[in-house]
Amino acid sequence: MYRNAYRICVDRIRAIPFPAMGSAFLVGLLLGWLIIGWWLWPVDWTDADPWDLRVAHQERYVVLVAGDYTQSRNADQARQALAGWDDQALADLLATMQNQTSSLETRRQLAELGSVLALPKSEPLALTEPGAFPSLPSLRSRLVTVCGTAVAVVAAAVLIIFAASARPWESIAKRVQEVQPATAVEEPELTSNHFLSIYSQDQDDYADYFPIKAPNGRFLGECGLKSIGRLSGRGTPQRVSTLEMVLLDSLDHCTETRILMSRYGYEDGTLRRELTTHGELILAEPGAQILVETKNLQMLATITDLEYADQEPAQGVFQRMVVDLEVKIMQLPAEATAEVESSTG
Repeated sequence: MYRNAYRICVDRIRAIPFPAMGSAFLVGLLLGWLIIGWWLWPVDWTDADPWDLRVAHQERYVVLVAGDYTQSRNADQARQALAGWDDQALADLLATMQNQTSSLETRRQLAELGSVLALPKSEPLALTEPGAFPSLPSLRSRLVTVCGTAVAVVAAAVLIIFAASARPWESIAKRVQEVQPATAVEEPELTSNHFLSIYSQDQDDYADYFPIKAPNGRFLGECGLKSIGRLSGRGTPQRVSTLEMVLLDSLDHCTETRILMSRYGYEDGTLRRELTTHGELILAEPGAQILVETKNLQMLATITDLEYADQEPAQGVFQRMVVDLEVKIMQLPAEATAEVESSTG
């Protein structure tokens, strides 16, 4: 009796057309996902990490950590407070906050925090206003997403059933083994050079230059900073208001120069006229990034820290400046490329 009932049920199931089974699967998926998962028993979030909060709340947390680091100078404590945060996401958030804040002190604190954490190159988030955060998708868009996912699952199931019925005795693993992978030809990787130049007021005749080398050790040029502009006044330390930043490309026999000026010097017409012939004039600000390029080299300079001396004129004399220099080798001449390939091969 039970055996006959089982056979009847199996025969009825087999008699159901495949489209009807797919529709039943789709309806069941929608009911389970939307009604049960979103309405009847929705997920409740507790003990969320800082990076799971809204962007506005993330910014508040990061500002607190930056302020605490400025007071304590405890780098390990700052890293522990931000442990678990994706490095690229944190770098992008810091760059966005520095671009949006109007407080020079907050911008300096954020720059110091980013410098001590050694984060990757950042790309500011495209937010429309400070503190804004991406809005949640509408109900219609969520329904479209759910329906699209369900249709994709049904389509994938149909393709799997069709493939299995067409070649039932051949495993997927065997088919994969039949495909011969193409041999990848690796090109020699051109490395980057990373330097950190730190100026302080007690360094008279400041000059800090770094050699730029290819992967095989060949000299390609140099980069660095030195003090050139000084305000009038006697005694020590010197009242430096201008730093010269240089990128030398020895292969192209080219030198690019940028002049980093204090706010007082940048707004002083006489000093600007004196330094115009030296190179492009740039106002030094915390978080400012300067891109310098030659034929073979590219340098991204980031001012991670800037302090003015407590002297007259206001914001005229540098007390301390930290500049992060990242130099990328864009291309090498034919003979240098051959040397790199032979050394890496």
